[in-house]
This record gives sequence, structure tokens and C-alpha cells, in this order.
Amino acid sequence: MTSPWDSLELQPTGEGTFRATIDTAWNVWTVPEGGVVAGLAAAAMEQILGDSSQRLRSTTCVFAGQVMAGDVEIAVTVIRRGRSISQLSATVVSVGSRAGVSMVAVFGADRRGYEFTELVPPAVRPPEEIRSWRDGVPEGVDFVFDRPPSPFWTSVIEGREVLGTAPWEEFTSKAAEAISWYRFDEPDRAWNAPGSAGVLVCCDTMPGAVWERVGGDWFAPSADLTAHLFSTPSSPWVLSHTRARWAGDGYASADNALWDMHGSDGPKLVAYATQTMLFTFNRG
Repeated sequence: MTSPWDSLELQPTGEGTFRATIDTAWNVWTVPEGGVVAGLAAAAMEQILGDSSQRLRSTTCVFAGQVMAGDVEIAVTVIRRGRSISQLSATVVSVGSRAGVSMVAVFGADRRGYEFTELVPPAVRPPEEIRSWRDGVPEGVDFVFDRPPSPFWTSVIEGREVLGTAPWEEFTSKAAEAISWYRFDEPDRAWNAPGSAGVLVCCDTMPGAVWERVGGDWFAPSADLTAHLFSTPSSPWVLSHTRARWAGDGYASADNALWDMHGSDGPKLVAYATQTMLFTFNRG
């Protein structure tokens, strides 16, 4: 049985170029989840850098064109290669397309410095006490989804909503905030994936915070995604705490703090991400 992660294997095609085939299991609605495309770009840069002492520290990517499931091409450029810190760029496009996802990234070795975390994780119930999105509509509730769940949510990652409104619940505008537990079906592969792909996938989950404030029937393609990566999760479950800070002019801005709540030394901040998204409305 094949795994969605198998499709992300990079095949070198030339100097600084690769090819991969993204499985449709990564699709959210009609396109692969943006974090996995970002992960492909980061993995290609990681391979070109070829220095295991320098790990991915930060990324910024812009979504200039749709990257579809299927064959994609990745081109990497080394901006600067240093002894302890390096910068690279990469672009992922569907074969035959001119625009896709372009990323710049910083890789760095451990350095002498200070340690602190100013963010505090929210107090939440453990995932075992929360209903899974995969459980579907509760028994006795009269509600039918207008489209089947995306493959991404049924075959790649499971979500359990701590703070948020279920589709079958009456919408009431609240603070633009959402909290969810996430667990990959293959957590070991996710957390050890090249380019920190598993963490980047979890970072790119912010539209729910906007929906808690405005409701409605819309989709939120990413305009950009910036992620600062701090650590690797030590347990299958991670906690995502997202807040939308602003919306206007057809855009919304949000951030996401990703926590490993089961670390040996207590809660650990895994990553912090920000994003600008577009409002795209469904047409009936």
C-alpha cells in the first residue's frame, strides 16, 4: 500500500532542479494543501545545501500560481552558503506552468545565545476527550455536507477541534480564534520528513480563525505563508492556536502558534507562522 508521503520523493533532473509527483491525497478541495508544496520547496533546498548541521529556521513563500496534484518541477538557487547560516530560494510549479509557489529560506546551525518563550499555550482538553472531524455528523443531527470531505482530512491528517464552530452548529460571530489538535496518520514520517514538511503542513491551517468571526461560504487561497521553525514534535499530536488579526479589501491576516504539548519538559513551541489569505466566494 502506497503512502501520500511516497509521492513527495524528489528526483534530481539537473543542476539544482528536481521533479516530484504530488498525490491527490494531499488535496484540499481541488488543490494540494499549501504547506506540503512549501515542504517540497524546503526539501529541495535542504538537499542542495547538503549540510545537516544547518537546519531550516525560517521560510517565506508566495503563492503566485496554483500547483496542482501530479507532476511538479522544483528549481533551487543558492543565495549564500555560509559556515553557520545559509540562504536559498526555490520555486515549485506544475509541469508546463510558469508560476507556482516561490520560497526563500534560512538554514542555520546552532549558535550561542539565549533561550525563552514568551507565548503561552492555551489550556485545553486532551485530544482523547474531543470528537474527531472524521466522526462526521453526530447522531440525531439533521445536517448534510454539500461536498465530501477533502482527501487531505480523511487520509493524511486528523483534526479535533478544541475551540470552533462545527458546520452543523448555528453560527454566531465570535472572536477570530480557533484551536485544534492535529495528528498525521503517519506521524513518524511527518515529523521526520525532509524540509520539515509535516510542520509546514500544520502551519498552513489558519482560515478557520477567520470563519469564527465572519462565517459564510468562501474559500481562502494563500497569498503568502511565513513560518519560523523552532523544534520537532516529540509526540503524534500537535496543538494549533490560530488568530485572525485583520480583514479588509478582500484579504485577511492570521497567525498560528504550533505547540507540542507532550514534551518531556512540558509544552514546547514548535513553530510560529503568519499568513495573508484571499477571500474567494463560491458561486451558485
